[in-house]
Amino acid sequence: KMDPNTGMPANISARAMAQLDDPRGLFAMAGALNPQLAQLQVPNDGTPIAIPPEQLPPGVPPVQVGIKGKGLALATGGDSAAMVSDLLNTAVPEKSPLMSLVYNFSRMGDLMRMGVQQSAMAQGKSPEDVAREMEMVLELYGAYGPVQMNIWADQNGLAIEQIMEFVD
Repeated sequence: KMDPNTGMPANISARAMAQLDDPRGLFAMAGALNPQLAQLQVPNDGTPIAIPPEQLPPGVPPVQVGIKGKGLALATGGDSAAMVSDLLNTAVPEKSPLMSLVYNFSRMGDLMRMGVQQSAMAQGKSPEDVAREMEMVLELYGAYGPVQMNIWADQNGLAIEQIMEFVD
C-alpha cells in the first residue's frame, strides 16, 4: 500500500518461491555476497527463519526465509512466517512455468494516480487538468482485474500464456 501523502510504500507484502535442485546452494550463493547471511542457520524442514535486519539493505522490511525439499521461499509483510510455510507446503505441479507474474491493473491505476499527480504538479499543470487526465486513464484500467502471465519453456522453445480477468 502506498502513503497518499508521500507517494512512498507504507505497507509492503511480497512472497517468492523457487523450486531448485539445490535450494541451500542458492542460499549459500547469496551468502557469498553477504558473509553474515551465509552464517544464518536455515533448517531443511521448512521452519521460517527471520533474516536479521542488519543483514538487509536499508529500508527493507523484515524478511523470513525457509527451505524444504527443493523449495526456497522468502516473504515479507503481514504474517511472513505463515506465508513462507504456506508456500513450502503447497504441492508443486508436475509442469510449472519458467516464470509466472500476476498483477492487478486496477491497483496499478491507483498507484499510478499518485505518481502522475505529483509529476504533473511539478510540471505546472493545474489540479483540475491532472484529475481529468487521470480519470480517463483510470476508467480504462478500472475495467481490468488481475492479469496473469506465465512463460513456459521446453525443448520446443518459449510459450507465453496470459489470463485476464475483467471487472463488472
